[in-house]
Amino acid sequence: MGRRPGRAGQNACVFRCHRVRPAADERLGAAAVRPALRWCSAVALGLGRRIGVLGIRDEAPPAVRALLGDRFTASARPHGVHRTIDLLAPEGPPAVLEAATGLVASGADTLLLACTGLNTIGIRPLLEERLGVPVVDPVLAAGLLASYGHGG
Repeated sequence: MGRRPGRAGQNACVFRCHRVRPAADERLGAAAVRPALRWCSAVALGLGRRIGVLGIRDEAPPAVRALLGDRFTASARPHGVHRTIDLLAPEGPPAVLEAATGLVASGADTLLLACTGLNTIGIRPLLEERLGVPVVDPVLAAGLLASYGHGG
């Protein structure tokens, strides 16, 4: 899981998946844990006015919706995708593109990837190229803000 931040230059511990957060809070201290989706939301707010959320759940995570406020536009789950492993199937990336296309058609000017598994399949560049909107990857957003020593 990692060491307590503050040792050997660490100032944050970012976890790719929110599901490990309760154990991390207990081991590292709640203030030390930085959920990737929180930082992803911050970056998305800096890029767009109407943010579409793409993930593997039927609804956007409640914390993401709360952070986005009235700039949340819609959420989508790719057809046939219920777990991150589904993203790796041959039909995973095309289903992601289809769901993202629907979000842009519904008015989203920025997409927020609400599953770090979408980073694993490297879909962000394809979505940006095909759809012409910024796509915020939670892993890249967390790394960006952590590199600035962001304590939020």
